Amino acid sequence: IFQTVISVAQMGDHPGNPVADLPFPAHLVGAEPIGDQQQAQKSQQDFSPCFQERYRGQIPCGTGEKILPDCNLTGQAIDDFHNPRSLPLLLELLTEVLFRRLQLVGSFFVSGFHRLVRGDAHLVDAPAAGSVIPGYGKLYGRFVAQEEDVLDTWFSSALWPFSTLGWPDKTEDLDYFYPTDVLVTGYDIIFFWVIRMVFSGYAHTGKCPFNTVLIHGLIRDDQGRKMSKSLGNGIDPLEVIDKYGADALRLTIITGNAPGNDMRFYWDRVENSRNFANKVWNASRFIMMNMEGKDIVKPDEKDLEPVDKWILSKLNDTVKEVTANMEAFELGIAVSKIFDFIWEEFCDWYIEMVKPRLYNSDDVKSQNAALYTLREVLIDALKLLHPYMPFITEEIFLTIQSEEESIMISSWPEYSEERAYTKEEKEVEIIKEAVRGIRNIRTEMNVPHSRKALVYVVSDNDDIVSAFNDGKLFFTSLAMASEVIIQGDKSGIADDAVSVVIANATIYMPFADLVDIEAEIARLTKEEERLNSEIARCKGMLSNEKFISKAPEAKVNAEKEKLANYEQMLSQVSERLNSLK
Repeated sequence: IFQTVISVAQMGDHPGNPVADLPFPAHLVGAEPIGDQQQAQKSQQDFSPCFQERYRGQIPCGTGEKILPDCNLTGQAIDDFHNPRSLPLLLELLTEVLFRRLQLVGSFFVSGFHRLVRGDAHLVDAPAAGSVIPGYGKLYGRFVAQEEDVLDTWFSSALWPFSTLGWPDKTEDLDYFYPTDVLVTGYDIIFFWVIRMVFSGYAHTGKCPFNTVLIHGLIRDDQGRKMSKSLGNGIDPLEVIDKYGADALRLTIITGNAPGNDMRFYWDRVENSRNFANKVWNASRFIMMNMEGKDIVKPDEKDLEPVDKWILSKLNDTVKEVTANMEAFELGIAVSKIFDFIWEEFCDWYIEMVKPRLYNSDDVKSQNAALYTLREVLIDALKLLHPYMPFITEEIFLTIQSEEESIMISSWPEYSEERAYTKEEKEVEIIKEAVRGIRNIRTEMNVPHSRKALVYVVSDNDDIVSAFNDGKLFFTSLAMASEVIIQGDKSGIADDAVSVVIANATIYMPFADLVDIEAEIARLTKEEERLNSEIARCKGMLSNEKFISKAPEAKVNAEKEKLANYEQMLSQVSERLNSLK
């Protein structure tokens, strides 16, 4: 609004300026020099006074006067306003002024024109200076021409909320869709567009065009600079789409940034989003491949295994949280939860958990329950992801089901108390903790993935024992176990067994099952020799006075750091060798 009013205030100071009769309230006008008189001269305008009577006396003035007959607005700008009751009238006045300026009744002075254009009338002969043209007032040494561009860019945009719905006609669409709910826009055009839409909506429809404005940040380059032609740092979205896809670009823009803040554009982030799309696509292919030729029906709840209930419960929680985040316009937080659920819980855990049931089991009911759960969870996950990645989700949705016409008009997932399986969630999380511990131990000991080991689960807790018995099939696979033995004490377990401690249970693996002792001794001996050689080299360099005096300080410090690391590694290798011999 303020920029708009400044534009109105630069209309020239020739005698009889009809703008002087505008009923601006005294308490809304502050004498504050703009400073650029040359710009003011460029903006000299002559306005039709036909709208003056409409507002005469309607806006209260701080001085008690309703009209300011001697007000010269040249070089002045609106400084502040305090009376909220004046705002609707101010907005309407601004709308009237600025639109009259651009419509047929308005005009502006242009040097060099030799005819006057008013509506359909063309006066070929130039009017003499000082002559009076009806509807225009006096001419002051210049000729008048009608504005050819009726609406400039931002003011035509200001009509968008209602002009697209058939306005000024009273259409069914206008009645149903206007006012809208939410406007999403960047902070850089709040005054250019958002405010214009607001006062245009009030002026032409009497209603605000939206009830909520969501302001987001700008996308900058990887150095934090605003993209511009002069810097040559702009990125064509079509090029990104051609390389990675529209879904990957959309996901990148919405993730990894606090609401309202600017974000930096990195190509590797787009690549990561593309990888996520591939993950979703491959998971969908896996499910459809295993469903092929099978009649999948909804299983009885008693046929659902604990791991099925676990993933349904995790999905249920995700639906509840994501819906709440989206209603609060926390879009980045919402999509990060969807991302984590699909990638980690669904793809990395649940799909791996059900593979043994699909490939190593003859239980038809169990296979049906697994496939039904896979399908249902995927469909609901696609619906949650659809606002962010619409194209891949629609393609998969239409392929994996035929009940609904399109994901765009399908029902949004809803939280259900019936899917809140708290007990099964706790049980599966305990098994996941055991699997993580086993994998960490195997990584630390450099155990090959193909090498399987006997796994003991020792616990006197009935719930723990029941959980591992129910999940024994997939736990054996995920723990890379040759066999899983569940017992109440440590009897029969070797003293050198490697252990993993979890809540109310301990996992044991015989050391000999994890490591080929002779091969490990040979490997560690070779590593010990290498480390001794490196330590000797570092000590030799650091004891050389010429090296210490001539080498850069950074180089000397780097050698000292290497020596400390090698000595620490040698200590660990020697300790490991002693335990094996």
